[in-house]
Amino acid sequence: MALDYGARRKPRRGVLIISGAALAVLAVSALILIVVHDRQAKIAEAKAWTVRGPPCARGAGVAWDQSDAPPQIVDFGKARFARAHGATRCAELGYNGGRSDDVFPVCQFDHPGRLQITTDHGASLFELGPLDSATVSVERGVARCVLGRSQDVD
Repeated sequence: MALDYGARRKPRRGVLIISGAALAVLAVSALILIVVHDRQAKIAEAKAWTVRGPPCARGAGVAWDQSDAPPQIVDFGKARFARAHGATRCAELGYNGGRSDDVFPVCQFDHPGRLQITTDHGASLFELGPLDSATVSVERGVARCVLGRSQDVD
C-alpha cells in the first residue's frame, strides 16, 4: 500500500545505527591520525635539536666578576641560562627522543663566551672559545653542554 503525501513512516533503526557507527569510526580514525602526526613532529623536532659534539670545557670560580659586563639571562623551563654575549634560541623537547610528554629545556647559543646554567641541582659553568657555539640541555635538572649547534633549527 502506498503512503500518502505527508504520512510519516518509522525511521529505520538499522540505517541509523550503521550511520552512527561509521561516524564514530571516522572520528576515531581522524583522532589517531592527529596523534600520530603530532608524535612524529615531536620526534623530528627532537632530532633537529640534538647535537652530537665534544663536551664544553668546565669553568672554575665565579661566572662573572665586577669587571665583566652583566650577563644576558634567559629563564626557560626550570633553568636559568646566563651568557656573556651572543644569541640564544630555546625549545622544550620530550624525553626519549621526543616520544614522551614529559619535557626538558634545550638552548642553543651562538658565540656565548661563558655560560652559567642554574637549576634546582645547582649551577654549572662552561667556558667557550670566542668562535664556539654550544647546545645545552637540562635533563632532570642536570646541565649538559656540547660544542656546536644544529643547523636545522632556525
